[in-house]
Amino acid sequence: MPDFPKPYWAEWASRIIERYDLREGPKGEHHGACPHCGHNDWPSTRFWINEKDGLVKFNCRQCNDFQSIVAVMESDGVWPVMAAAKTVNLSVTASDFNNVVPMAAQSKREAQAVTFDPYTPYHERKGVKLTGAVLEGSDVVVPLFNTQRQQVGQQRISPAGDKRFNQGLNKEGGVFGVVGTFNPDHPGTVWIAEGWATSVSVHMAIDEQEPVVFALDKNNIQTVVDALTLQWPDINLRIAADNDANQGGQEAAQKTGLPWSAPALPDTDWNDVHATLGLSAVKQGLQRLNQPESLLDELVWISDAKPMLQSNYLVKGWLGRQQMAVLYGQSNTGKSFLMLDMAYHVAAGRDWHGNKVSQGVVLYLAAEGGHGYLNRARVIADHYGDTSVPLAIRPCPVNLLDPEADLPKLQQLIDLVKDKYGKIELIVVDTLSRALAGGNENGPEDMTAYISNADTLRDHAQATVATVHHSGKADNGARGHSSLRAATDTEIELTVDEEASIRFAKATKQRDIESGKEFAFELTAVELGCDEDGDPVTSCYISPADDERVSEATTKLSKNEHLLMQCFTQLWSEHVGKPNPGGAGWPESGTRWAVDEDDLRQHFYGKTSAANKRQAYIRAAEGLTEKGEMAKNEGFFWLVRPKHKL
Repeated sequence: MPDFPKPYWAEWASRIIERYDLREGPKGEHHGACPHCGHNDWPSTRFWINEKDGLVKFNCRQCNDFQSIVAVMESDGVWPVMAAAKTVNLSVTASDFNNVVPMAAQSKREAQAVTFDPYTPYHERKGVKLTGAVLEGSDVVVPLFNTQRQQVGQQRISPAGDKRFNQGLNKEGGVFGVVGTFNPDHPGTVWIAEGWATSVSVHMAIDEQEPVVFALDKNNIQTVVDALTLQWPDINLRIAADNDANQGGQEAAQKTGLPWSAPALPDTDWNDVHATLGLSAVKQGLQRLNQPESLLDELVWISDAKPMLQSNYLVKGWLGRQQMAVLYGQSNTGKSFLMLDMAYHVAAGRDWHGNKVSQGVVLYLAAEGGHGYLNRARVIADHYGDTSVPLAIRPCPVNLLDPEADLPKLQQLIDLVKDKYGKIELIVVDTLSRALAGGNENGPEDMTAYISNADTLRDHAQATVATVHHSGKADNGARGHSSLRAATDTEIELTVDEEASIRFAKATKQRDIESGKEFAFELTAVELGCDEDGDPVTSCYISPADDERVSEATTKLSKNEHLLMQCFTQLWSEHVGKPNPGGAGWPESGTRWAVDEDDLRQHFYGKTSAANKRQAYIRAAEGLTEKGEMAKNEGFFWLVRPKHKL
């Protein structure tokens, strides 16, 4: 390859600026009409030049025709003239493609000894469209994404084919480029290729009907396959592999267990086939898929099993994606408040009280109807203060017992929401008893009908369906037929400590993760205004309970321990005792009320019905001391909890 002269800024910039009357703009750029297409819409002109690494960098955002622009500037004497490029013709026929004889010294890449103009962008050299990429100066820049559709990096490709990823790019968890239109709701068939140009050639060959994923390199193919399959279980993946000299590309494709195809010529990829034989040859080659040879190929032997490290959650540790979940509890435990709070955090993309969240649209089916849900929604929206939270409430009755009743309407509603606001990630049904529309919760036919219809909603929306439900008898799980629990992926139980007014949510079943996680909360009342009679209208939001309140609620006291606490409180209210002194063994002076043990014992004796009053007193006093409820020093008792401070 000859040594091409370089357009040094110090030598050529002033000539270009003067010749085309360029005006200085921001970031050291000079703007004006394009020498080739003449486009000029000052002040936002499309043609510009600036300095990069001491050289002139230019671009026209209108025509992007670098070769033509260079030709004009060469003719105008404001650009260094390139020597004529020498090309070597590679003659490969379709017959050669299908009946190739491997030749170590005459691979396609060795034969194609072509020299290129270094100012011709990479996609023009490769003969492909600028699909799934943008042009920055003379560099092709390919944005890279993860399965959450977030851009996490880019690959920059110079005209010479030098490829650089952005610094710090982490490919773990699946990072890829996308060529063509990828529908995250219905991905359908998706091809995976190694390089960007190869991906575009594949996309062009299949008439641009299916998207192609650019996997970065062969070592990243399996990671991308795992990530895409986890995010979209129904996706139909195929591999457009390279035919590397060491067969590495084909081996990587084969290990995925997916259908794959590779060019017949050794040391070639599908872009090479495109360049030499045309897109029809690429299309024919892709149709010759290597399928798994037998049912044995569907097995994964334990020695080959790899851990799936990417979490698939809506609320980490609590709700998985595309699951069936049930949140249940007795009446007035705060079920709907907790479910609405969790739904709000998913819609807003907020961590749910210390648990990470995957953001998405939420549809809340408030089957009991009424204004209560809207009041709760107003309170929670005001409390958190986010804007444009995609959570929609439908405060209407719903029948999920009869598949011909409301199910078609709900499917249509899901499609409308999806088209306008994006993919739904969570659907809440509150409550099951109302959605069962008079059905028998204890009957297997009615409960399995509800489960089937909920599954239909889940599959149609590809979302998690969470059902709010009531408890059965004490400590007997959710109410109704056992088929509900069998079908449930996540089950959350709510209980309430009436004395402490603290509520507890506990994950009692998780299909793929450890259960038993707990969350303690309280209901905080908010006044919204007054009704027509002047009476206040209130609703609540949930607040995490602090550790001391949780400790108080979870400390279970015996009958006599409760009685001794009441005796102390009564004596304290009657000013029997004194503020505590300071010194060794005492809390800070004057912060607790201390009662003489003799007074406390005699008061207890007068109230207890125990046959052995002395033994009952000793056990109660020792139990309260061991549980951290009561302390003793110098013959005096005091209570430890903050609410008993002076």
